[in-house]
Amino acid sequence: MKQFPIFYKLILYIVGTMMLVFAILGVAQNLLVPSIYKNDLEFKMIESVEELDIELSSNDFDLHEEIINDFMSTNNGRMIVYDMTGQGLFGNTRDLPIRILIQLNEESIITEEVDISEQNFMQVMMIKTDYIFIYQRSLEGLNQSISLINDLFIYITSLGIVLSVLTAWFISNRFSKPIHQLIQLTQSNELKLPDNHRNDEFKTLMISFISMKKRLNDTIDTLKRELEKEKKQDQLSKTFIANISHEIRTPITVIQSAIDLLSVTKDSAKIETYYKMIHAQIKLIEKLTDDVMLISELQSHTITLDKKDVRISKFIEDITNELSLIHQDVHFNHKQLKSDKILSMDALSMRQVVNNVLNNAIKFRKKDSIIDIKYERYQDYFDVMITNQTTPIDEAHLPFLNQTFYKVNSDGLGLGLAIVDQIMKAHGGAFYIRNINEGVEVVLRFYDI
Repeated sequence: MKQFPIFYKLILYIVGTMMLVFAILGVAQNLLVPSIYKNDLEFKMIESVEELDIELSSNDFDLHEEIINDFMSTNNGRMIVYDMTGQGLFGNTRDLPIRILIQLNEESIITEEVDISEQNFMQVMMIKTDYIFIYQRSLEGLNQSISLINDLFIYITSLGIVLSVLTAWFISNRFSKPIHQLIQLTQSNELKLPDNHRNDEFKTLMISFISMKKRLNDTIDTLKRELEKEKKQDQLSKTFIANISHEIRTPITVIQSAIDLLSVTKDSAKIETYYKMIHAQIKLIEKLTDDVMLISELQSHTITLDKKDVRISKFIEDITNELSLIHQDVHFNHKQLKSDKILSMDALSMRQVVNNVLNNAIKFRKKDSIIDIKYERYQDYFDVMITNQTTPIDEAHLPFLNQTFYKVNSDGLGLGLAIVDQIMKAHGGAFYIRNINEGVEVVLRFYDI
């Protein structure tokens, strides 16, 4: 399995950090340890000289050499004592150089490192009340200790680097794996946790990411639907305008032709016919305009419904009685309920619904057939079913019959069923058309029962 690149980055980062720490420690031990050691040695040497001076001052001169010898035997190093003129008294018979004597008179204490016989010494020169002291202690022990520490540090550093590599590998593997899983999650379409996820902060991060991805997907889907809806609405608007133009053009053409004929004819019978044609086409334009305005109000939800309780079967029976006066060859068969159902509705708009459905049934029925009107009560809704014997509608047309200007054939304006659908929706109901044996059934469904 190919490792995630951060795995190597974490290893390099941890190992690099450890090496930097060891390098800093190495520099520190080479600089600080000798400095601390020398400062401490210098302090102890000065303190020893102070104690020696006090002891010499409190004893006779004859005992001074013995005291100095005792000091040398109990303390490491070499002690040289001069009188105040720089003449050597103990430890060295040579006189002290004038420049050192002058410097001591100015500074009283001089500390420095000196090389004597290829050996390194810490030297403290002090001028006191009666004597000038030069105390020397070898630094070879320090150099050997530093060399030993350096060797030990190299071993520790090597071991530390090996351990840091192993630790870095473990930590990197532990942290890079869930990050790799998270990256895979971002690149896949799955919205679930990996099977081998850990129960820690990475799990919380993955859950948050999955939740965010779900919300983002939902938002994208919503935007896509809205965009599709906008495109469809735009297309419907263009189609609506085109259909309006087409439907109005026909009566206008008839009116224009009738007017042209009126200007050239003197036959009173023809003139009356032309006027009737013009009147009929104007009525058609008025109906088209009214239907379009009604559709617009229904779709924009600006229409106000004056709802009242209506006995539905009595309401529909009154409408069929009116239609029977106009179409005397049409027969309606009402299958009544035991008790009439009272529904809350706007009687004026619902009358248009029933009229549109019944007029379609009358127009497309088979000759001498009966139009059946049935009522069915269900637990959550109430259906009015209007059935006529006719040629079944092509199933491909059924889903679109409620759209404005949609026509199966060239008859009508294609607005009647769209108005039925919108008025039923305004009442919180629904409208369906379905093919049945040797006919078509229209269902008006009311949910507010």
